[in-house]
Amino acid sequence: MKKQLREFFYAMLGAPDYEKYLEHFKKMHPDKTPLTKKEFFIEQTSKRKTKC
Repeated sequence: MKKQLREFFYAMLGAPDYEKYLEHFKKMHPDKTPLTKKEFFIEQTSKRKTKC
């Protein structure tokens, strides 16, 4: 329930979901180190700013 609530909240805000990123990263890149939560949000925020 907590995970579903978090996903709903992030979707409502249009915010990136760090937990989904970690799941995907570990599955697709098991030999690499994922971004920290702070690095992830900075990267996602900068991607949004450049789309305009």
